[in-house]
Amino acid sequence: MSSMYENFEFITAEILSEYFDSKGVIPHCSLCDSVHFTVPQVGMTGAVSCSMGIGPYANVFKAESIYHKNTDSYYISIICKKCGNVMMIDTSQVLDWVKQKYPAIMEKDSND
Repeated sequence: MSSMYENFEFITAEILSEYFDSKGVIPHCSLCDSVHFTVPQVGMTGAVSCSMGIGPYANVFKAESIYHKNTDSYYISIICKKCGNVMMIDTSQVLDWVKQKYPAIMEKDSND
């Protein structure tokens, strides 16, 4: 499994909340304007790989491109608790932020 997949385990609901705070963003539902969301999470029983930690971490979804596998997208969904609307958050932007905010953690993982 590529290191990109392994780095997904750094994205937890708490990290996602920190990410939004650092950007000065308060997510609002585009349908009902609610600010109450849930983040689907996985743990050890739902882990994609045995090499991944116990969790929980945000469930990452893959959107396959019809044109080329190198253009697949990975995202985290946040779901409005009021109306069920789903917003998709790009994992690459969150991971870039995690790498800048917590470089020691990311480097430690890449040396394992």
